[in-house]
Amino acid sequence: MKKLGCFQSCSRVPRVRRLEEAKSEVDQLAEDQATLRKELAELGRVTDEAQKERAQAKAKNAASMKEAEESQKALEAALVMLREVYGQVPASLLQVEQAALAAPVLEGAPETFPDVDYVATPQKGVLELLEVAASSYASAAAELADEEQAEEGQFQHFLVESRKDQAIKSRELVHSEDRLERKQMALKQGKAELAKSTEKLEKVQAYLEKLQDQCKAPVVTPEERRQKREQELTALKQALSALEESPAGA
Repeated sequence: MKKLGCFQSCSRVPRVRRLEEAKSEVDQLAEDQATLRKELAELGRVTDEAQKERAQAKAKNAASMKEAEESQKALEAALVMLREVYGQVPASLLQVEQAALAAPVLEGAPETFPDVDYVATPQKGVLELLEVAASSYASAAAELADEEQAEEGQFQHFLVESRKDQAIKSRELVHSEDRLERKQMALKQGKAELAKSTEKLEKVQAYLEKLQDQCKAPVVTPEERRQKREQELTALKQALSALEESPAGA
């Protein structure tokens, strides 16, 4: 029975250990998949948010560029008209401060260009102010175009990297799901085989125990053996005495 118990235990240990390892792998794969799904969802959220922000910024830049270009065209058209009418800057259009030693900033300068100082000097008049404003609008439109191009380039780079990460994680998730399915099937099969083996071993053990009970000889102590021998000797003596006392030839 001791050997049978050892056989049963030793035969189960490797299978149980393999099943425990398989269960651990299944749990780890499930945890990894949950992490991948969470990361994919976060990547999707960040990408969608970036696309919305880029669309808003692009629309705002486009509106600003359009406004600057339209203002530039309007000023240039006004300059053409004035030059055609006057041919050159007339003295009546010049705004000159004869006594000014330094050229003051004109009041009412357009707020669209806070960095540009519109000043009246002996050499500047209305036409020159319009030329400065038109040039400022042109510069603003060019700067906006450069900024839009840079922002779009950065966004496209981010989009490529984001989609690359999403593709990599999606492939990892597919492979992990396939591996998890195979591991789960193997674990299920292993549990079924272990259950069958355990059932067979239990039946064998029960049968051997039954045989052992049937074949087990009674345990005789030394005292019992001595008494039995004495009884046998006494019986032999009695038999010899009976033979000696019996008449000859009887």
